[in-house]
Amino acid sequence: MVSEMSAQHINLRDKVLRNVAAQGEGGAAWLAQFPTLIQKLEADWGIKVGQIFPNATEAYIAAAVTADGVEVALKISTVGIEKAEREFRALRAANGLGYVWLLRHDQASGVLLG
Repeated sequence: MVSEMSAQHINLRDKVLRNVAAQGEGGAAWLAQFPTLIQKLEADWGIKVGQIFPNATEAYIAAAVTADGVEVALKISTVGIEKAEREFRALRAANGLGYVWLLRHDQASGVLLG
């Protein structure tokens, strides 16, 4: 079972924080809106975000659980969602074969749920 985590107490890995900081103002804006984005995703997608995955370096990746109790993974790309869009297209094309099954995607923010 995924442990619940308040959006106000989200910890980002040091490597992710360094990557975000390297993006200057764009990174600062991403970081500032991050807790609000988590809250919005939890409400809109009916999920509860849990612990971060320990080896994430380029994105925020955390365990989550749906309202139905299904364990899923949430990936929020950092600044520059071009890579996230390429990943989305690859996951959509794979349709769960050899890759995570893509459940939801938010193109504007580069968020994937699988």
